[in-house]
Amino acid sequence: MANIAIPGPGLVSLTKWTENNLPPLLKAKSTADLDEALKDFFFAEPTIIVNGSPSTLSRYKALLQESTDNEVSATVDIHNIVEEPTKSDSQAAGTVGLFFTAVIRQKAPSNFPGPYRRTITSSLNLVIEEDDSIKGPVFEERRRVKALNQVLVDRVGPIPL
Repeated sequence: MANIAIPGPGLVSLTKWTENNLPPLLKAKSTADLDEALKDFFFAEPTIIVNGSPSTLSRYKALLQESTDNEVSATVDIHNIVEEPTKSDSQAAGTVGLFFTAVIRQKAPSNFPGPYRRTITSSLNLVIEEDDSIKGPVFEERRRVKALNQVLVDRVGPIPL
């Protein structure tokens, strides 16, 4: 499903855009779902830094797939979020910073005695801009992440009974 902008006088805020488009990356249950979420979130060639190391979109996709492999369910809680539009009178572009926790319940692999979960705790800074390469109706959402800088901790363990 494509990102659709609200027709009318303005776009949804950068905060709302992020709240709508980040969870699908962490809740994707298939490669097709993840590919769609990545297409709706990123420019074709974004700048990505994870835990201080430069990355590529394909490596970031692999990181997300590792986190959601064997996923049964996921919750994403955004605890704090701030935005700074590039222009004070426009939500078309700007910077968003947020802190979130994702809890992903997964099926147990053969070396685990039962279901387990991943808890991802992360700080994320995004540079969001309009992507002029996106063609389509005038109301189609064209904002995408041009740069991502993420610090994350990924913990894996059994689900407490």
